[in-house]
Amino acid sequence: MNFALSVIAKTTILLACASLMTLALRRASASAKHAVWAIALLSALILPIASRFLPEVALPVLPEETF
Repeated sequence: MNFALSVIAKTTILLACASLMTLALRRASASAKHAVWAIALLSALILPIASRFLPEVALPVLPEETF
């Protein structure tokens, strides 16, 4: 997968998880919701750098079978 597409996909998943966490914290204080979004946005900023320098871990969903 292209590096840019990989980072875009990971960032989308990260921000979607933050959105779901914010929905789950509906009755929580505003500072708790703010902390979730602050951590998510900081993680989104660090993600391209981390993706570039950390090794890639291959986790196959289904093993490849040859017929």
